[in-house]
Amino acid sequence: MSKLKILLVMRHAWGNTMGIPKVFFDFKKEYEQMGHHVDTLSFYDLYPKGQNKLARIFGPTFPESILKYLKKNAYKYDVIDANFECVPFPKETFNYKGLLLFRSHGLPQVYDIYGNLPPYKTIFETYQKKIKIKTRLGNIYRALDRKVGLKELNASIECADVVHALNSHEYDFLLSDGVPKEKLVTIPNGLQDDYLIEANTLQVKNKKNNISFLASWTWRKGITELNQILNEIKSRLPLNELHLLGGDQPKELVLKQFEENNFSKLKITPKFEQDELISLLSNSKVGIFPSYVEGFGLAVVEQLACGIPVVAYNVPGPADILGPLDPSLLIESGDTTALCNKVVEILNMPDDAYEKLAIRCKERAKFYSMAKVAESFLDVYKNYLKN
Repeated sequence: MSKLKILLVMRHAWGNTMGIPKVFFDFKKEYEQMGHHVDTLSFYDLYPKGQNKLARIFGPTFPESILKYLKKNAYKYDVIDANFECVPFPKETFNYKGLLLFRSHGLPQVYDIYGNLPPYKTIFETYQKKIKIKTRLGNIYRALDRKVGLKELNASIECADVVHALNSHEYDFLLSDGVPKEKLVTIPNGLQDDYLIEANTLQVKNKKNNISFLASWTWRKGITELNQILNEIKSRLPLNELHLLGGDQPKELVLKQFEENNFSKLKITPKFEQDELISLLSNSKVGIFPSYVEGFGLAVVEQLACGIPVVAYNVPGPADILGPLDPSLLIESGDTTALCNKVVEILNMPDDAYEKLAIRCKERAKFYSMAKVAESFLDVYKNYLKN
C-alpha cells in the first residue's frame, strides 16, 4: 500500500512536553520517519486566540468546530485518528470514506470506576472539603461539561470504525459496554527509540538508596501518601534522597505535603526537558508510582528503560506494564505498608540480584518501542483500508 495521509485530532494544544500532546507528537514523528504524511488538528488550530468563557457557553462546541473543518478537508486523508470526544459524528455527515479511529488516552469511564473505590474516594472527598468556593464553583462547571463530554465520547465510539483501548481494563470495559469485539484493538503508548537506546547504556551497579517519583503533582498520583511512605522507608534503612520529578508546581507547594523533618531528604525538579530525563534518573535505584488509575503510565516505562524497578499500585495502566515483568511490583491500592516493604526489599537486594532485576526492567521497556507501537497502529490502518 502507498504511503498514508493521516490526520491526528485532539482537544489539547500541540506540543511535546507531556500527556496527550506528547503522545501525538511522538506518533507524528514516527509516522513521518516511515514516510507517511501527517497533519494535526488541535485546539489552537481552531481557536488561534483561545476561547473565552462566553464563547465556550454560547459559541460552537469544539466537536462542532472540528466537524466544520472535516466537511472541507476530510477527503484529503486516508485515516482520521481522533482523540476521544473529538468526532462524535457519523462519517456520512462529512462525506468521508476512509478510516475513522477512536483513540483512548485514558478512558474517563474507567477513571470514574477507580475514582469511586476506596481509599482514593476518601482522599478525594477530604480534598473537596479543603478547596475554596471559587474552585468548588469551577468543579460544578467542569462536572456539567464532563456530562456533555461523556455523551460526545459515547457517540465517538459509536461512529468510529475502530475503537482503541490503551490497556486490558479499558478493553474489558468497552467489550462489556457493548462495543463489538471485531471493532476493538488494544495498543499501548510507546517510548521514543533514541530514549530507549540511551537509557540502556546506564550503569545499574553500586547505586545509593535513591528513590524517584516521576509524575504530575495531583491527588490521583498519590501525593498525599508520599510523606507517610518516606517516613516508613526512613525508619527501616538509611535513605539518601527521594527525587520528585515533574509536576510543574512551585517547590513551596510541593513541600506542603511533607513534614519539615523530611525536607532534607527531598530533591525537587518541577520542570525538565525530555532530553534531560535520563540524566535526572541515573542515580535512582527504585521508583514509586502510587497512582490510583492510569490510561497507560509512560513514567513507569521511562524508569524501567533506565533499569529502575518501579513499585506501583495494581491499577489500569501499570498492571499491564509491570505484571509480565514481576507481579510482586504491583501493590493493592492504598497499601502503603506493602509498597514500602517492596521498596525496602529492592533497596536491600544483593548487587547481583538487583542487577538481574534492572536488566529485566530494561528488556521489558523495549516492548514499548515507539517504532513497534506505531507499526501496530499502521497495521490496523492498512488492514481496514485494504478491506
